[in-house]
Amino acid sequence: MQYLAQTLRLMLIFLPRLLIWKGKW
Repeated sequence: MQYLAQTLRLMLIFLPRLLIWKGKW
């Protein structure tokens, strides 16, 4: 369960950055 929470946390950090990175192009 802790692994899932850590993965979700990473996704919440990574996804917005990916969207911003794609938005620049």
